[in-house]
Amino acid sequence: MNFKDKVVVITGGTSGIGKQAAIEFSRKGAHVVAFTVDKEEVCKEAIKEIGNDASYIHCDVSKEEDVKKSY
Repeated sequence: MNFKDKVVVITGGTSGIGKQAAIEFSRKGAHVVAFTVDKEEVCKEAIKEIGNDASYIHCDVSKEEDVKKSY
């Protein structure tokens, strides 16, 4: 499946399954937007090596106020 010109939003996108999902969607052409409580954007380098880019939004999606502050 091709995700070129698509945006994929991933919560927990800097570790575990979320990190791998971010990398795989990026390989398929998607621009990844990762919501994370981590300050470190650990998969950003892996995504750059693929030739793509990712955006990171630092917030806890389980807290409504964090989500509201993020945009």
